[in-house]
Amino acid sequence: MPRELGKTELNKIIVFDKISGSTIELYYRSITSTERIQYKSAILNQLTKSNNIEDAIAMQLAWAEKIITGFKKGDFTLDGKIISSDPSDSDYYAGWFSILKEMATDILLLVIDTILGNTSYIVRTDVPF
Repeated sequence: MPRELGKTELNKIIVFDKISGSTIELYYRSITSTERIQYKSAILNQLTKSNNIEDAIAMQLAWAEKIITGFKKGDFTLDGKIISSDPSDSDYYAGWFSILKEMATDILLLVIDTILGNTSYIVRTDVPF
């Protein structure tokens, strides 16, 4: 699958959730190179300034709220009922991000670190070691 370079609100990332034992599909908007630099700079500055990991995590969650646009219906339930992040869906839950932030911080942090952190890796190099 090619990497889309145009801006879109519906990029998707699929993570395996060990707690539910299932995959979860989340949606996020396109990220610019400038935002990646701002994110890394903000985290570094926060850790340097306060030396407090909780402040850095709070900042990561703030970035997650700006970037994550939703999730696949059926991937989350609240009190046994399916919730949706889509305002046009009958199961829409207006506080979907807040409840994810409260109860699924692990998923949000994994997603934001994947999206804004190092998104690629080297598969092979022909340079001898």
